[in-house]
Amino acid sequence: SGLEVHPPDIVYFGYVGIGASVTREVTLYNAGNVPINVESMYTEGDFALLDDDAWGPTSSNPTAGVLEPGELQVVTLSFTTSGPPLETTWGKLIILSDDGQKPTWEVLLNVQKVEGGDCLLQFVPSALEFGMVAPWTANSQSISLVNIGSGPCAYHSAIVDDCANEQGCTPTSDSAMAETTSAHYSVTAEPEFGYLIQPGELIALEVTFTAPAAEPAITPYPGLVRARVTSTAGQTGEEVITVHPSSESWLQLPNLEASVGVGIFEVSPPELDFKLVEIGCVSPPTSIVGTNVGLAHLDVTGWWLEGCSDEVRVIEAPDAEVVHTLQVSESLTWTFDYAPVDESTDSCTLYITSSDVQTPKAIPVSGWGDYPAQLVDVFTDSEAQKVDVLFVVDDSGSMSEEQENLSSSFEAFIYEAASWDSDYRIGVTTTTISLFELSGGALYGSPPWVTSANWEKFVNIVEVGTSGSGDEQGIWSAFIATSSPAIDPPEGSCELDTDCSLNRICHEGQCQGINYGFFRPDAALEVVFVSDEEDNSPEELDAYLNHFRAIKGYDHPELLHMHAIVGPPGGCSSSNGSAQAGHRYMNMAEATGGAIYSICELDFAKGLEGIGEIAFASKMEYTLTQIPAPTTISVTIEGLPCPALTGGIFNWVYDAEDNTVTLTEEGICIAGSGDEVLIAYDLLCYADAE
Repeated sequence: SGLEVHPPDIVYFGYVGIGASVTREVTLYNAGNVPINVESMYTEGDFALLDDDAWGPTSSNPTAGVLEPGELQVVTLSFTTSGPPLETTWGKLIILSDDGQKPTWEVLLNVQKVEGGDCLLQFVPSALEFGMVAPWTANSQSISLVNIGSGPCAYHSAIVDDCANEQGCTPTSDSAMAETTSAHYSVTAEPEFGYLIQPGELIALEVTFTAPAAEPAITPYPGLVRARVTSTAGQTGEEVITVHPSSESWLQLPNLEASVGVGIFEVSPPELDFKLVEIGCVSPPTSIVGTNVGLAHLDVTGWWLEGCSDEVRVIEAPDAEVVHTLQVSESLTWTFDYAPVDESTDSCTLYITSSDVQTPKAIPVSGWGDYPAQLVDVFTDSEAQKVDVLFVVDDSGSMSEEQENLSSSFEAFIYEAASWDSDYRIGVTTTTISLFELSGGALYGSPPWVTSANWEKFVNIVEVGTSGSGDEQGIWSAFIATSSPAIDPPEGSCELDTDCSLNRICHEGQCQGINYGFFRPDAALEVVFVSDEEDNSPEELDAYLNHFRAIKGYDHPELLHMHAIVGPPGGCSSSNGSAQAGHRYMNMAEATGGAIYSICELDFAKGLEGIGEIAFASKMEYTLTQIPAPTTISVTIEGLPCPALTGGIFNWVYDAEDNTVTLTEEGICIAGSGDEVLIAYDLLCYADAE
């Protein structure tokens, strides 16, 4: 990067009365890492560059000026009205430099000449976006009033109202005595009463949003801020004028937007288990990672061990006396080891407190000391074949052909599931979310999911129609589908669905999550996005990735894949229609080792077959329960030894980083569905560093 000019394209001088003068500022900034020589600057039209002898190009005798890396220079432009009123005047500011990327900058200059001396105010920016705010916290931002008129006016006050939704607000009275009615927004800094706002002048208002308690899902809070001024042109100073953000005073669009989301403190693994450690040895350093997987920041306020002996030792941990603020997806790590001194089981608890409503977080700590013989881990390959598959299908108006293609190609996906004798469930949701009802993510159709017993009914649920929103938010929909309250178990009595809260239904007299029963804790999770548009979910991808990874645990990435049947980079077009590039969906797939296929393919069979192979195939990878001495590992499959090497080819390999034994594709050892795999080894003894 090199020279940057702000504003980069056009400078508006606003409305200026005949004979009045207005100035505006332009900033030059060197964003590169080498000096930039600004050779000259000049204006075209009825605009002037004010002299400033401290900067060569704007001095009374202009010379070249140098901008060092990181340096900025502010220059001032002026316009004095003359000639006929009621016309728009244009000009240019031209900047010449030796910047290799853009040696010539041309910034348009615009002014509207008017008669009289009326005050005319507008908000800049037109709206404030506070983003996601944590419960019970406050966020302040500034919005400005700029006088684009030709006469002055005096500041009176500001008023803030809450809006029912983003489609419109019904403001309170424009009376000078009207008061702020908002329960969440307030004006916390403003000019003094009577401050005179001159033509071209800008004044700032500080608006603060104070978040209430959060609901389980994201809750929007639209609002409306207006200003009141006293016009001084031909008036006695008693008439108060309300400045609305839009022209229709009876129906206003919100100009304040905020959402409240919960910071969720997720700990992985959920317990600190040192397992068996040989007396005289020390466990390997074992860590607990606490991550904010929510949609707003949270504070970790303290931690302590309760009931632990000196055999549990702290290696590294955050300062317990300091508040640690975790933004979305940020983590803290606690590392311990265990040095048993006798043949006994030790158990205690690690407590971590945070601003998460579920606090403190209690993490069980356990380990036992012994003089162990050889350990044997037993695996049954069929245990890895339980799979829950969620299709997130775009239901916007352009998706008719793609839904038919998905339905007709589905047998290829089922064939993969059947070939691995998988215990699968397959459900469908859509990319539509009703923002103000916060509904979305519900399993679509009847039955709500299919299994190997009724897979042919997939056609009943996958053709979700084309009447959904054109604002596709598939990743957020999957987030809602896999979160509380959509997955909550039955709780509370009811007679009708309306007796239950958001994303719950009445079933057999109790309220339960709309998707309760579909997702199984011991099943792998596969999510397949199918869309011809880019994802418009509101949060950064890391926030969603953390949520999905936490479902199966950060230490079991093999149990989560996300796949994308979307528009490829650059988009595509076929007889099935055209598609935008689905970069966000593809990024989710790449981050989880999933498959990516073009939605413009005439037949989805190959893509679904590939997704099925990832989702259902035996992984032939086994995570050991303890850390082995690598040279002592032996593998047996269905009672038959599997040697490490045969003819110079490895039949299995041990990965010390992941603590896994994996059967190789090139080897002679194969574990079929239901086969019993035994892995025996001696414990690795870590010496005590103390």
